[in-house]
Amino acid sequence: MKRFNKSVLKKSLLAIALTSYSSVWAASTAITNATIYTATEQGILDNATVVFEDGKITAIPGHSMPLAAIGVFLLWFGWYGFNGGSVLSADPNGVSLVFVTTSLAAAAGGVAAFFVSYFMFKSYDLSMVLNGILGGLVGVTAGADSFTGLGAIAVGAIAGIIIPFSIVFFDKTLKIDDPVGATSVHLSLIHI
Repeated sequence: MKRFNKSVLKKSLLAIALTSYSSVWAASTAITNATIYTATEQGILDNATVVFEDGKITAIPGHSMPLAAIGVFLLWFGWYGFNGGSVLSADPNGVSLVFVTTSLAAAAGGVAAFFVSYFMFKSYDLSMVLNGILGGLVGVTAGADSFTGLGAIAVGAIAGIIIPFSIVFFDKTLKIDDPVGATSVHLSLIHI
């Protein structure tokens, strides 16, 4: 049986409690909170991608970044159906607005995460860009039909900026293993 640090558990529970205050739209909040709870629990109980040696973190990099990129783009494609179906009508104007805002937020999230991660780590990190794309998608989901183009870009960029800081925070400060950045990606919605 694996043992885990009780102070890490207390810190993660505090982080979960702080995210629970959000009362954005009901479906988005429920999905986001379920993901945060599950990802944080898995990070505490199963340290698989980060090795903690003498208090230092050694990340185990992803084994296939092309497969990770394909997975993110498949999620992005599926997000059109998710956000487009959330309009609950076949109105071409409403659905097309949702598709545009979804695309703009995802692209802005990826670009923002690229620049922030480059300035933080002084190297190019595809995994941060992919998480930035997903953060932009999560951030725009609740209001995809009500954002303007510039509003979607702002939401995606803010989510993309938060992602690298959040991933480093969970790994280095809380010492919680978040293998694919799911907690950080879904927390981006709460901060916007």
